[in-house]
Amino acid sequence: LDSKYFWIIVIVSIVIAANLPFMSIQYPINTDEFSSLAVPAYYAGHDWSDIISTLSFHGYGFTILFVPIFRLLNDSIYIYKFIMAGALALRIVMALLAFHICESSFSIKYRTSAFIALVCEAGSLKADDGMPVSAMAELPFAFVALLAALFFLKGTENSGKKKITFFGIAGLFMAYGYLIHSRSIIMWFSVAVVIMLYLLAYKKIDSRILVFMV
Repeated sequence: LDSKYFWIIVIVSIVIAANLPFMSIQYPINTDEFSSLAVPAYYAGHDWSDIISTLSFHGYGFTILFVPIFRLLNDSIYIYKFIMAGALALRIVMALLAFHICESSFSIKYRTSAFIALVCEAGSLKADDGMPVSAMAELPFAFVALLAALFFLKGTENSGKKKITFFGIAGLFMAYGYLIHSRSIIMWFSVAVVIMLYLLAYKKIDSRILVFMV
């Protein structure tokens, strides 16, 4: 039970089992999904202006990646199923990223790292409807935040040009997060404020604290 690969299998199995029942849904059930999907639909030659004119828009950084699917497939159900499959894959990779960060960078035991990883994966659920696999922007934004944390950690573990490169990649992921969800700017601003308060209080900051806040 102390095997790293055992807990990886446990994580993947639980994430799939918890999200698989939702794969039976055949169409968006949240209005935010329509505004996000309108962008790839537009570039595939479909005008959804009448549908989304009264809806809020948060970002297109995730759904824009599905333009080829909109162009290749004519069946809206198959298109949505493909997007849901992509969301499920994101959930699996996100949980594994959280597990990797915990056990390798923070030296947390595999069992505890697996628990934290599953909590992080579940924590990306949208609060009002809790749809785990959809075209919502919350999940990909949480995924990008974890990627930024991972590359920031890589930067702290290296020096010279490698450090700059990893920090630069982390910054790019943070910027890309704004394209996924406009509210990400609030999160980055909050992180900056906490960092400044920490610096004022302790005159220094542990890089692991930064990653934890991200």
